[in-house]
Amino acid sequence: MQEKLITAQDAASIVTLAQIKAQCRIDVDITDDDTLLTLYLLAAVEACQHELGRPILPQSWEREFDDPALQLCLRQDVTTVSKVTAITATAEIDLAGDEWRLAKGYKLIAVAGWPYGTLAVRVGFTCAAWPDAANVPEPIKLWILLRVATAYATREALVEGVQLTQLPRTFVDGLLDPYRSLR
Repeated sequence: MQEKLITAQDAASIVTLAQIKAQCRIDVDITDDDTLLTLYLLAAVEACQHELGRPILPQSWEREFDDPALQLCLRQDVTTVSKVTAITATAEIDLAGDEWRLAKGYKLIAVAGWPYGTLAVRVGFTCAAWPDAANVPEPIKLWILLRVATAYATREALVEGVQLTQLPRTFVDGLLDPYRSLR
């Protein structure tokens, strides 16, 4: 199986730079660390999506399955399937919308089976937990803000002269629990 991200909505739209600066107690007029804060934001969004097991905002993907006899599982929260192509030794055959269906919202099934000689299947699809930044739940936005603020306050992986301990499970991580993918 091969997979590639085609497009993704701007992660920086989930929380604003002004919100980040307020969380970090930085005056909005000070722009010296804006690039660094944006980098922390992108990292926090990636970490959040990893923790949730699902994309926050719409992403377009292309996934190719080498063995159509196996279950063809797409990513969680599929919103649209743009193209299904059966690949044979001699041709690529685009399937019409009535020739396939999604089971449980993410398993691709050929209604009458794959065309004869299908060696692989390529699928273009879009997935997202929420359609836009305005619909992202506040606990997720808060988790991202707290992660950015922590990264900003603690810029090194290790702090010299201080004994650090990590709590086994924090309040901050608990903010994501209702939104995790349990697939």
